[in-house]
Amino acid sequence: LGLAIALVVGVALGIAIGLSDLTRAFLNDIVMVGLAVPGIIWALLAILWYGFSWKTPVAAVALTAMPFIAVNVAQGVKATSRDLMRMSKSFGVSWQRRIRHLVLPSVMDYVFAGFRFAVIMGWNAVLLAEWFGGRDGVGYQTRTWYDANQFTGFVSWVLFFIVFIVLLDRLVLERVARRTFRWRAQPAERGGH
Repeated sequence: LGLAIALVVGVALGIAIGLSDLTRAFLNDIVMVGLAVPGIIWALLAILWYGFSWKTPVAAVALTAMPFIAVNVAQGVKATSRDLMRMSKSFGVSWQRRIRHLVLPSVMDYVFAGFRFAVIMGWNAVLLAEWFGGRDGVGYQTRTWYDANQFTGFVSWVLFFIVFIVLLDRLVLERVARRTFRWRAQPAERGGH
């Protein structure tokens, strides 16, 4: 849920920052500050706001991950062909159609790159939120073993966390990216000449 919120808000913010000088002037620095805030700070703030509820890790993930997506999408929007943007505007294409048919397709690589990084950062936020304010989950289990001074259990949960993130990235996200963007592969890569 936190990643879904981060994705929706991050894409919307990134498009707004990339397309509008006024929005960039107001929001770009705020997003950059959000990017610099460590996940532990978002986790602690989420605990203060929501206490020991399911909302805590959701808020921590959303706040940690959103800036990474927004910054990537804003860079993608800036890389969108200005000539195509001017041409579509001069032909009277509405801004909604320009965003849907020109901007969004051209920034999908940036969205996915930001999302992959957001997943990793989001998992860190979950771990921290559960460590400090959870009653279950990987962070809670890790803290329980740490508090019990049981090194083996603590390291086991940390390794589980690391292996899970690596496998999620390699086996799921990387494959989805390859499958989604395979149409962009060069003819030589597809076996053609």
